[in-house]
Amino acid sequence: MPALSINDLLAIGLCVLALVALGVGFLVQRKRPYVGLRKTLAVHSTEILSQASAEQGKRLTIGLGLDVADSTTAMASLPVLAALTRRSIFTDQPVRAASGGGTLACLSQSVVRGTYQGAVAPELFKLDYALPAGLSPYAYLAGLLPQAASRANAGVVLYGPHKPESLLIADLAERKGYPIIALTSNLSAQAALLTSAAQISLGEDYFDGGASLQVNRAAAAALRAQDLLRIVIALGLIAAAVLHLLGVWQ
Repeated sequence: MPALSINDLLAIGLCVLALVALGVGFLVQRKRPYVGLRKTLAVHSTEILSQASAEQGKRLTIGLGLDVADSTTAMASLPVLAALTRRSIFTDQPVRAASGGGTLACLSQSVVRGTYQGAVAPELFKLDYALPAGLSPYAYLAGLLPQAASRANAGVVLYGPHKPESLLIADLAERKGYPIIALTSNLSAQAALLTSAAQISLGEDYFDGGASLQVNRAAAAALRAQDLLRIVIALGLIAAAVLHLLGVWQ
């Protein structure tokens, strides 16, 4: 077995640190998991938009992105869908969710139905609150465009794995005067949406929605571990640069 290099040891050390931080964060903060937790800006904007839609008597349209078969990161959008649905159950226009595949549509519909049952209002649930917009990436895009253009919208939220072509939805919402918020796990889509007026999240902040909305304890522990790793990596890079300048480490 070949000897491990410094890079290998650093990678192993970071993995161990991440696991320890995740476990400690989950156990220590299990009673109050969201105390002192930072909020992702895009998710905070989603909360504000949800409140504004209720005040205006309009709906919030959420595009959940591609199907689970195309990207398992679509699962991260379901806790956020549940939280936003819970806040809109008794409003004039509840949240509408559109998904890019049959599996994700079934999961989202199950989540929405369960949220209504949890609020002891199952009679208010309707099937069209969570439907597929299309069964392929471009069919999903074509199906979501008219929903995003609806006059009943207070705003549009894209939360899930989207392709760069989702810029068309952002452009349409902008021309209609609707605020748009985009959280996607696809880096190419993030880059494309940077050119739009959308409020977006970058990098791994996509996975922080459940923690920011205080509906997912595991996500809260992951966010704490993620912030700790960012600090450790930043300090490590600074220390390495200083040692290199001093000639201690080549």
